[in-house]
This record gives sequence, structure tokens and C-alpha cells, in this order.
Amino acid sequence: MSSIVNLLIPLTFLVPLAGGVGFVIYHLAAGELGGFWPYLLIAGALVLALPFVVLLKAGFHRTNWLLRIRDDGLVLKFRSDLNAELPEPHPVVVNVPYRSIRSMRHTRERVRHHSLSEEGADRVLVSFLDFRLAAGVVTEPLRRAIAAELAFSPEGSHTLHRHYPVRLDGDVLRVQWRTGLRPGLKATVARLRPHVSEEERLTLTRDFTAPVTAERADDDILELARRGRVMAAIALARRFYGVSLTEAKLLVDRLLAGERDG
Repeated sequence: MSSIVNLLIPLTFLVPLAGGVGFVIYHLAAGELGGFWPYLLIAGALVLALPFVVLLKAGFHRTNWLLRIRDDGLVLKFRSDLNAELPEPHPVVVNVPYRSIRSMRHTRERVRHHSLSEEGADRVLVSFLDFRLAAGVVTEPLRRAIAAELAFSPEGSHTLHRHYPVRLDGDVLRVQWRTGLRPGLKATVARLRPHVSEEERLTLTRDFTAPVTAERADDDILELARRGRVMAAIALARRFYGVSLTEAKLLVDRLLAGERDG
């Protein structure tokens, strides 16, 4: 089950960008444009296109998947599809037999958080597929594996996205279902019903805009960062602590580093 977002987002930007570059090149070749600015424009467009080309390439990568359903259980990949091309020096998948799952539930969260702009707040709907593990299931190996992924920092020029779609909270294995993941969450639940009992769907509300204590603020900042909403985490740090953008980013990095070290 992979994400088509990695295909649609870069194509949305690359197609008009390529059209604009082609337009400039056509008129440049026809002698209708002069000076250095057309070349600067083309060079700037190529620089802007580079991250979207990387994202487009990741959309076709063979490791771009999150969950696989088998006859005897699930295979979960707890590395984000955004990091599909990174090396794997440690295990990033876990086999979960159906006998280890007591129930599953579709959980939705209506989330409100700050944006980097000074006005207003963003509202998003986040979906999770929660697996409640059966009593007696040994979870320590999975906890260690997820901790290793949190601590992972690739060498060289690789870009690391701070997005961790799978987490273990107590006896609940939570999988964040990003928009664009195919098949969709409802179809996935339908395929799992013959194997796993289903709890009633739950809808929650989470407001990250008004933490009342520094400890709560740090928890909310870290939670946003773990969900891959690093910009929202930085925005919260700026508003709560009254610091600059650079200082807020350093705070988020320190909180993530503290979680990885812990």
C-alpha cells in the first residue's frame, strides 16, 4: 500500500515549471530575448525542480510502501515513504501475526495547529489505523526497532524527513494513514475484517494552539514533529516561547534528539 501523493505533488509543480522553461528557451532560441536574465531564470527553475524530481523518483521506488496484508498476518514498514530511498542499516519492517492482534479501529483526529504565518491556525483531519495487541504479546523488540529508526541519521547528502508513521503507545500499534495512500483506509479495514475484529470508529479533537505549561508545549511540539508536521512544530515553539525562527527550529531539533537519545 503506497502513496500517490509522492507522484501528484511533484507533477503539480514540475509540469507548469517545465512549460515555463520551455517557453523561455523557445523565445531565447528565436532571438526574442536577450541579456543574462533568461539564463538566470532557467538556472533558478532547475534548482527549484530538483527536490520535486527527487520526490517524484521516490514515488516509483520499490520500497515505497507502508502495510502489506498476508494470509497469516500483517507486514508493517515503520519507515516513512518520504524516506523510501534512504539506506536501511537496521530493520524497518515488522511482521504482526493476526493472533497477536486483539482488535483494530479507525481513529480520526480533527487537529488544529499554528502555521508559520502570523495569522490564524490550520485545521487538518488525520486518520490512524490502530491495532490493539493481544495480552501477553512481547513488544520490546518492536520498541527497540522503532527507537533505532528515530535515532537514524543518514550520512552524506541524503535528506531525512522527520516523519514516523508507525508508533507503539502501550498496547496500541498506531499507523498514520496519510492522504493519498492507496488503497484507502476504508478498503484496508474491509480487507482485514475476516482476520481481525473491529472496534467502533472513534473521532477525537486535538488542539495544539494553546498549551498551558512549558512541559505541555514541549510535548505538543514533539508530537507535531513526530507526525511530520515540522513547520507546525516550529510555529508552536515560536509562539509559545517568543523566539526567532532559527531558535524555534533548534528547539524542535533538540526535542527530537532528546527523544532519540532516550
